[in-house]
Amino acid sequence: MRDGAMLRPQMARARAGSAAPVARVALPQLASDPFQFVDAASGLSVDVRLDGARPVAAQVARGYVIYPSAHASGAHLLHRPIADGTEDYLAFDTRPAQSEVSYGIALRTGVAGLRLVANTLELLDKSGAPRLRVSPPYIVGADGKSHNATIALAGCAADTNPAAPWGRKITAPGADRCTVKIAWNSDEVTYPALLDPRWSATANSMNAPRAEHSATRLNNGTVLVVGGINPSISVTATADIYDPGSNSFAATASMANARFGHTATLLPNGDVLVVGGQATPGYIQKTERYNGATWLQTDADPPQALTLHTASRIEGGAQVGKVLVVGGTINYPNDSSITQVLLFDPAGAGPGTFSAVASLPIALEAHSQVSEGGGSRVVVAGGFTRTEPGPTDTFQTGSYVYDANNDAAGWTFAGDTGTTRGSSDGGAPMLRLAGSGKVLFMGGNAQNTQLYTFGVVGWAAAGSTNFTHAFGAAAQLANGSVLLTGGDNDNVAELWDPSSLTWTQTDNLLGHRGDHTATAVGATVLLTGGTQFGAGTTNSAELYTTTATGTGCVANGECTTGFCAASGVCCNNACPVLINGTASCATGTCVDTCNAGYTNCDGTLATNGCNVNTAGDPTHCGACGTVCSGVNDTPSCGGGACTSVCNPGFANCNGTLTANGCNVNTNTDPNNCHGCGVVVNTSNDPNNCGACGHSCNDGNACTHDVCNSGVCFNVNLTACANGCDATVACGFADTDGDGLNDTWESHQYIDLNCNGINDVGTDTPLPGANPLKPNVYVKYDYMQTGGHTHQPSTAAINAVIAAYAAHNTILTMYTVSDSLTEHAVVSLSAPGALPQPCSGPRRRQPLHAQGGSLPGLPRARLSLRGVLSLQHL
Repeated sequence: MRDGAMLRPQMARARAGSAAPVARVALPQLASDPFQFVDAASGLSVDVRLDGARPVAAQVARGYVIYPSAHASGAHLLHRPIADGTEDYLAFDTRPAQSEVSYGIALRTGVAGLRLVANTLELLDKSGAPRLRVSPPYIVGADGKSHNATIALAGCAADTNPAAPWGRKITAPGADRCTVKIAWNSDEVTYPALLDPRWSATANSMNAPRAEHSATRLNNGTVLVVGGINPSISVTATADIYDPGSNSFAATASMANARFGHTATLLPNGDVLVVGGQATPGYIQKTERYNGATWLQTDADPPQALTLHTASRIEGGAQVGKVLVVGGTINYPNDSSITQVLLFDPAGAGPGTFSAVASLPIALEAHSQVSEGGGSRVVVAGGFTRTEPGPTDTFQTGSYVYDANNDAAGWTFAGDTGTTRGSSDGGAPMLRLAGSGKVLFMGGNAQNTQLYTFGVVGWAAAGSTNFTHAFGAAAQLANGSVLLTGGDNDNVAELWDPSSLTWTQTDNLLGHRGDHTATAVGATVLLTGGTQFGAGTTNSAELYTTTATGTGCVANGECTTGFCAASGVCCNNACPVLINGTASCATGTCVDTCNAGYTNCDGTLATNGCNVNTAGDPTHCGACGTVCSGVNDTPSCGGGACTSVCNPGFANCNGTLTANGCNVNTNTDPNNCHGCGVVVNTSNDPNNCGACGHSCNDGNACTHDVCNSGVCFNVNLTACANGCDATVACGFADTDGDGLNDTWESHQYIDLNCNGINDVGTDTPLPGANPLKPNVYVKYDYMQTGGHTHQPSTAAINAVIAAYAAHNTILTMYTVSDSLTEHAVVSLSAPGALPQPCSGPRRRQPLHAQGGSLPGLPRARLSLRGVLSLQHL
């Protein structure tokens, strides 16, 4: 985009998840003008002008800004803007008169110092962090060979100490304009040739492209990145240090030997031991040791040059702090796998010494190795064995363990993994899991992953990845999850959850990588370099950062806390699967919500969930502790409200069920007899005589069961030709309760056989009978002796009749002579009793027989002068 006198490159819109530009570049319309170079994060900036450039107008083509023949030497000037700066090319058609070019730089905003280390010029901010750099330049000839160029600085002071710059005193430039000179040896170059001084930001990029390199986390939290192979298939000796605090890379001293495929192991004192590796061509025998500023050569090296070996530090026991170097391949180009095992002692003479220890049971290379945390054992697994002639590669599935405290015991079999993982570039990722003592084996060309426990023979299944990750790299996050990245599936990344032993795909890498490194740095993982399949090797780096609480997630490992809630948000604690409820985390705190009608009443929500149904639990009805209880009932809960079902024979009749329960016994209460509000007369109701539910029915068909004054009477019916109870056949009904059925009283005669004819002769046995009032009939005899009569006086008889009348009862008395012909009569044993049909002798009772069976009737004897006996009808 043209902006006045400047061209401002517009990076193609990044795909989702790709890196945003970390530097801003504005190129001039004319080659003779400076370009502007700004660090996007800090704002630190410089203006850079190519000395000897002519005012040639810019041309734009295919992502390049071209200034044809713009340099005084006739070289063409080209810029290729990139996310972290610009590739500044000078294309020489012929050999120039001078093998040198220079740039004038004007120090602008925020430049507090300069640093020139390992052929890298860095511009520092006020904290001492490098923000912009000129990477080590190189020139590529027409024959495809790459040759290093050198950087020199004039006009400004610079720090040349290779130690990490952070936290050290800054060397002030002393001027605001400097000259940067780039020189090369033209005698080594075949022209035409292309010179490449690269201007880049230090965030997210190293000072050289590299793959099959090493990255080692130092004791101070920084990361040392060493060696590797670069795009032009040359090997680099350069080293970078990454500072997570400032998110910047700084150059440090280069190794004496360029190498890739080596091992780099942190020693107890903070030094880093680099062993073996490969050059172009051949393998490396020389061992180097980095002390934080420079590289030291050890007094002793392995017996042969080797690569594709492994190395790890012994973490416990008598050999603690020493480094075990295992296997590998030797004899380039006729490679041979070896059984050799060496123990490096960092405290040995000079910078350390090697000694041989027990050999492997089989020759191995490109295998994997891990030391026991806090212990003296080391396990190796996988890899392959190469034999000549051929060569023939046999991939191995076995594993072996060695105890540095017991060298005499040698290596013992640790179990068959059942899976081949290795590749020609090295072993598959194997990690010691912090805090568990277990080892996770993953990646390579297999998807299944396995766990090994020191002291146990055999490997346990640990889930399967969603993709293969040959040439991938892995690291354990601070939250315990494991991040497996890149490889043959380019930019794919997956997270392993140690609690569920499952793998979940997470955000893709910002760039495609294989043969890269992954290093845990606090809550992040630093990925550096690697091969971008089809696009060469990269100098880029990126951070996988776990997210804070309250942010989105798909797996536990994506969260700094290690907890991704089911709602897809990082939480500060584990959100369990809640029984009868949901656990959600919208703001970083797990909130448990019970489903409608459920709660937890015992304080064990996390373990027991919402285990109480308040809609139906009678001990927690509607709320915790609300107990449904009552009297004489079966309590229940429905819809969160207490309900009761009264026990049989009980009810609540006043609308106070909740308070008083079923407090009425409907089996005994005469005011609520067998139901609320059902009142019975317990004085004369034969079904409720004396009490509700008390029946006078004795179950005998030959008795008549009646209730009088709350007392049951079961009157025997005299057996006769007409059966036990002829009155029943006639439709017995007794409205006034006097024991005489209404039909008899209405007709004033007795019909025993229901034929409508008086069955007691011509007499009218029931004169004055009234079906609505109790009737009592008395026939009495008297005697006359010596001319004297014993007939009761009229006054006495009337007194008796009046006594009955006072109780609404009609008393009728008859007189007969002794010689009265016997005929069928009705005998009453007491007022109100059922008449007994019979035929046979008359039954006589003394006058003083019970006479008070009617309510309130005096129990005194009737004093009737001259009465000897009474016969009751």
